[in-house]
Amino acid sequence: NIIIYRLTKKLFKYVLILLFLGNILYANDNKEEYRLDPIIIDTIKEVEGYKINGVFDEYIISINTKKDKKRVKELGFKLVNNRVLKCFTEKYCVYTLNELIKNKITNLDIGSYQLNYTYYKMENLKDYFIEKKTRVLVENIIIGRINKYGYNWYAIAGYHNLKKKYNEKYQKIFKSKMEKLMKERTGWQ
Repeated sequence: NIIIYRLTKKLFKYVLILLFLGNILYANDNKEEYRLDPIIIDTIKEVEGYKINGVFDEYIISINTKKDKKRVKELGFKLVNNRVLKCFTEKYCVYTLNELIKNKITNLDIGSYQLNYTYYKMENLKDYFIEKKTRVLVENIIIGRINKYGYNWYAIAGYHNLKKKYNEKYQKIFKSKMEKLMKERTGWQ
């Protein structure tokens, strides 16, 4: 029985991965446009997001360098865990982000999906803290990677980094989180 259980569990895992790879994009009936399967974006959020009391928090700004962390503290901002600024409201987040940018602190990961300000500019600073808008941007980033590199894990992990070393590490984390999410959604243990 234990052997059958292990084989079934392993088979289920591979079926999920094949379904994922086979359905990574789905066609929009009204347009010749492709959108990502929502599990991909949800997994990105699981990997990148910051939770407070088990709930994702979109009102955060993460500081990426030691030098900038020191400067942020000198500006009077308090870091939650030596990296994260918790700004509580959209309005205060925009104020905080403006202050950081004004002080040339721009290597920042912002909001639910930790979009890097240096690489991903949004039309309005408040958009970084609006879940629906950042979700669309994340989807477009990944679709761009898929269009350039093909339907593979490298392209998806390219959301985080295209350098092989960091991309491969992110792939492992991503696959693990995605498997966990799929199990939660299907009830499979």
